[in-house]
Amino acid sequence: MVLADMHLKPGESWEYCPREALRRVSKVLKDEFNLVMNAGFENEFFLLKSILREGKEEWTPFDSAPYCSTSAFDAAAPIFREIVAALQYLNIEVEQIHAEAGKGQFEMALGYTTCTNAADNLVYAREVVRAVARKHGFLATFMPKFCGGRGMVGGIYTHMVVCQCVSVVGGRCCAVRDRELIGLGSCNTGDATPPNYGLHVICLPRYALDDIGSGSHVHLSLWENGKNVFMASGGQSVHGMSKVGEEFMAGVLEHLPSILAFTAPVPNSYDRIQPNTWSGAYQCWGKENREAPLRTACPPGAPDGIVSNFEIKSFDGCANPHLGLASVIAAGIDGLRRHLSLPESIGNIISS
Repeated sequence: MVLADMHLKPGESWEYCPREALRRVSKVLKDEFNLVMNAGFENEFFLLKSILREGKEEWTPFDSAPYCSTSAFDAAAPIFREIVAALQYLNIEVEQIHAEAGKGQFEMALGYTTCTNAADNLVYAREVVRAVARKHGFLATFMPKFCGGRGMVGGIYTHMVVCQCVSVVGGRCCAVRDRELIGLGSCNTGDATPPNYGLHVICLPRYALDDIGSGSHVHLSLWENGKNVFMASGGQSVHGMSKVGEEFMAGVLEHLPSILAFTAPVPNSYDRIQPNTWSGAYQCWGKENREAPLRTACPPGAPDGIVSNFEIKSFDGCANPHLGLASVIAAGIDGLRRHLSLPESIGNIISS
């Protein structure tokens, strides 16, 4: 596959092209403030395997191993070796892969780069993960909340969606929406066999809101002339970041409800964004507070109290990464123009 720009005619970009939108706001950030935003995505996804149960094929989580389990990683190693090799061929750096907290869930962190490249890389990475998983007989889904999570309940159908039925697995509709597998459910709109595939209303197994979901967390920083200027330098800083960094992040925090329209764009996104699931269910920010939607972070070896980037946790796999990052930059630009300040950080994990 290739990524393309949308043009009305040669040399004239369509104003609604997602890649052009990101380039456009990036140019404003550069022209007005001489800043470039770098980004690094962390992709969470579920791997599903096919099993036979009472003579019918079902798709279940790849395994039930706990967070960072070496056994889960070892079992999926042939898949990951091929994924990493394919991404390296595309010049996309993979920094880390590990088992996540959900059943059959993994996380893959991509290398830090300019935001326009990061958005492109995320699209390619999702396609590679899904393609390699299919090659090995598995299904990979980046859906924010999938019924194969920590507390999967089988046989009880309460979630109804309109989707594209592309095949029948074990007598049930294989549901796809926006090219993303959302589950296998019972079709209630008639025959779902060839050649009658098409739009169907299906019922999917329910899940509890406190089940583990999948996000596409993104770490962001601001650079000027090749130097990270998000972090504080040469003097005291209340929050461990520069004035430029604080103003930019304050704009993102103020506009976070609007940003969610781009970073969490479907109803399923908000089933993921729940308290006590490290998904960012509150409009706040915190230092190393993984329950906050905006979290300042710093890699090992940096001076104590100094932060090098901030993370947005309320970003998921249904989002168009170009539009999501464009909305973040636009909010940050507003913070820089208005010289906004951050409120006090939330230092502890919020539980209520």
